[in-house]
Amino acid sequence: MNLNKTFSSSCHKNTIRPKILIVDDTQPLRSSLSKLIKNVLVCYEKNFEIIEAQDGIDILKHVMEDQKNRNLIKCIFTDESMEYMNGSDAIEIIRSMENQNLIKRVNIICVTSFEDEDNREFILSKGADYIVEKPCTRVALIKLLNELEIL
Repeated sequence: MNLNKTFSSSCHKNTIRPKILIVDDTQPLRSSLSKLIKNVLVCYEKNFEIIEAQDGIDILKHVMEDQKNRNLIKCIFTDESMEYMNGSDAIEIIRSMENQNLIKRVNIICVTSFEDEDNREFILSKGADYIVEKPCTRVALIKLLNELEIL
């Protein structure tokens, strides 16, 4: 790993970087996934900003704000079961906004503990691109980020 490149790129606070949004209403789970993603990105020398939110309403706020600021969110990792607005409801609204050309398309990954096929099909029917089981492993994350062409 080129430490100078990593060091210099992380020191420029005004550098515009693509973003990954992590959403979970349980702070320790949100922090854990954020740390895992950050570690993988550093290993692959990718300079993304990781932002966090706690529910579906926050997802929509970030997505709308991002629309005003150059569409920098490249993917969203969201929990399904959250207070105020769950992941699948937020996904459905985001996909509707994309279909109306109000926002640019973003990859959405639902991170869930639901194991039954009906719940998985429901989440995918709302517009999730991928479903990842909790807890997300490093191997699964690397495979997914490669598929999304982030790594």
